[in-house]
Amino acid sequence: MFDGDFAAAPPNRALAVATPAYAVHGVAGGVVKAAESTMGDRRRALPPIAGLVVLLCATSLVGALALLGGWSLGAVLWGDADASGAAGPLASLPLLGGGPGALSALAQPQATATPAATPTPEPPPTPVPVLATRRLVTYYGNPYTDALGVLGEQPRDRMIARLRQQATAYQADGRPVQPALHLIATVAQAASGDDGMYRFRMPPEMIDEWANLAEENGFLLILDVQVGRSSVQEEVEVLRPFLEREHVHLALDPEFAMSATTMPGRQIGSIAAEDINWAINYLADIAVTHRFENRVLIVHQFTDDMIQHKDAIELNDFVDLAVMMDGFGGPTLKISQYRRYITDDPLEYAGIKLFYKQDHPLMSPADVLALDPVPDVVTYQ
Repeated sequence: MFDGDFAAAPPNRALAVATPAYAVHGVAGGVVKAAESTMGDRRRALPPIAGLVVLLCATSLVGALALLGGWSLGAVLWGDADASGAAGPLASLPLLGGGPGALSALAQPQATATPAATPTPEPPPTPVPVLATRRLVTYYGNPYTDALGVLGEQPRDRMIARLRQQATAYQADGRPVQPALHLIATVAQAASGDDGMYRFRMPPEMIDEWANLAEENGFLLILDVQVGRSSVQEEVEVLRPFLEREHVHLALDPEFAMSATTMPGRQIGSIAAEDINWAINYLADIAVTHRFENRVLIVHQFTDDMIQHKDAIELNDFVDLAVMMDGFGGPTLKISQYRRYITDDPLEYAGIKLFYKQDHPLMSPADVLALDPVPDVVTYQ
């Protein structure tokens, strides 16, 4: 209960309510006694009919005087102003704790509670595509080893400066460029590990450190998942705290998604359209819930079987899906592979991966921008 919810009841509440009844009764009683005395003196002298007439007249007189006396007393006691404008002595007493006087309280209309308005549901956000307006140029790898790419090869400050310089080279066609760090957050392993899943999850502290590094430099962060014998659902769910940061996006690498009888590095894995659709819907939910711009999902491919039932993938307005042509080799091979998996089998957005050390010779930015369709994501390992 809050202070002021109820007014304190007056000490003589019962008296305040009962007094008018007693006072009126007293005035009427005097009139009745006077009438009875007069009727007694005259009763013997009048015939029966005349007595009845006298009785009726006396009763009418008593009622009129009682009504007049009660009204006058009520006006005096309860606040009807007299000719001088003065209010009665009981006018300031509340009636049952609820008002400034009996008559005035009864006369006041009772306030009714206004029904609470039903809140209007917030309309869903409008999709804000990322890749429709920007080209991503990313550096790929893991800081724990230089064997997995650029992120582990150089000190961070030099790597950041190098990425900025590389991204600038892709502005030649006038399209804005967005640098990004492409971190392998779940790394496939040759050993089974304690749980038999053939994958190693990066410590949350390390991922958080790289998420902050990307944000401080105005970069996006792409978390790459190699599930081993685990599942897309299980490994992506672990990363949700990071995926709920506005600048963090996702990549799936089917090469290292293994069956119960295959092992990373010995066979090439695959991911079914069903799992990709799950990831798309998962990211779309994050985008809608947090009203983010579209989430980016990158899926690697360099063999026909890496993406199972590709034609069953369902696009979502809140997710930018890019298939990235992966694998190293010279320009001729890479252009041929790009045509096979991107040009002739398009989905939504296109990507290509280049290898600083394994591609001989390395395709130049001009070579990449000459591809059809022009890549929306260019990743360097």
